[in-house]
Amino acid sequence: MTTSFVRRRGRPPSLSGPRGWAESSYSRLAITDGLLAFGMITTVLGLAGLADDGGVAAALLGVGVASVGIGYGGRRTFVRARRPPPGKILSGLAMVWIVLVLVGAVVYLVSGTIDRVDDALVESSAGFATTSVTTLDPSELSVPMQLWRASTQWLGGLVGALAGVVAIPMALGRTTLTPRAGGGRRERLDPS
Repeated sequence: MTTSFVRRRGRPPSLSGPRGWAESSYSRLAITDGLLAFGMITTVLGLAGLADDGGVAAALLGVGVASVGIGYGGRRTFVRARRPPPGKILSGLAMVWIVLVLVGAVVYLVSGTIDRVDDALVESSAGFATTSVTTLDPSELSVPMQLWRASTQWLGGLVGALAGVVAIPMALGRTTLTPRAGGGRRERLDPS
C-alpha cells in the first residue's frame, strides 16, 4: 500500500495526521468509505431490531456506531492529491472486502449468533461474497440477524458491481462510455 502525504493548510494538526500532514492513501479511503456504509447499514438494522431482540440489536448498534466513527475519522484526514491509478482502485476494493469480512465476523461473534471465530469468518465471507454457503439455520435467527445477513449480501454485491463498472474498465484502459458523434437511431457507445 503506497501512502503519500500532502500538506494540509489551515487544519489543526490533530485533524490532519502527523505534524499537520494529511494521508492520501487510496486503500485507506476505500476502507473508510466501506466502514461508513457498513456502519450506517448496521446502525439502522440495530435500531430496527430493538423491538425484536434487544441483545442482538445492541451488538449491531455498537458495531455500527464504532464503524461510522472509525470511517468518519479516517475520511476526515484524507486529501485527494490526484486521480488514483487503476491498480490502487482495485487494491482498495480488495482491502474493503477484507475489512468488511473481518468486521462482519465481529458482528456475528459480539451478537452471540456464532461462538467460533472460524465459523464467523466463513459466514461473513459467504455473505459479502454473495454465496449461499452458511453455517447457520436462517429460520432460527432473530429478525435483526436475518436483516444483517441480507445486508451483507447486498453490500457485497454493491462492491462487486463497483468493481465491474468502475475499476475493471479503468484497469483495462477504458474510462467511460460516451456516444459517438453523428447521432442517429443506431447510436453506439465508444470508450472515451
